[in-house]
Amino acid sequence: MLLLGSRVQLLERVLAVQQAAMRRASLQEVFDAVTAGAHGLLGDEIGSLRLRDRTDPSMLQLASAYGMPDRVAWQSWRMPLDGCGAAGQAILRDEVVVINCYDHSLNGIQELAENGVRAAMAAPVRDGGTAIGSLSVASRRPGRGLQHHRPGYAGHLR
Repeated sequence: MLLLGSRVQLLERVLAVQQAAMRRASLQEVFDAVTAGAHGLLGDEIGSLRLRDRTDPSMLQLASAYGMPDRVAWQSWRMPLDGCGAAGQAILRDEVVVINCYDHSLNGIQELAENGVRAAMAAPVRDGGTAIGSLSVASRRPGRGLQHHRPGYAGHLR
């Protein structure tokens, strides 16, 4: 169960996304509001939104990033779905995926591991019933372990 403070933060993040959409902000602004919301809600250093490439659904494209170094974003802007860390696994499995000990994981993105990421969590983003992307957070904090304990946020990604 989310604590009251967490619920307020969740509502504030969802409201920011809804307001961006209602004022007819650019799609990029809406994506950035979603990514910043995930980053702010969970408090991890990196947030990202990856979407399936419409012309090649086996590839993911980085649609928005928060806290990700430009070099890493550039190196990982387009990646194969099955080689895209927690983000790709969340889409393939259609569920929230957590990777702790990221630097030792076979499923991690090498550029993120080399940048010091220790843990990552991703939730699928759906259009109707189909996973079309994923929203991820990642942490560089030593000893940081992520848990799938925030179903409220993932529930708003439909």
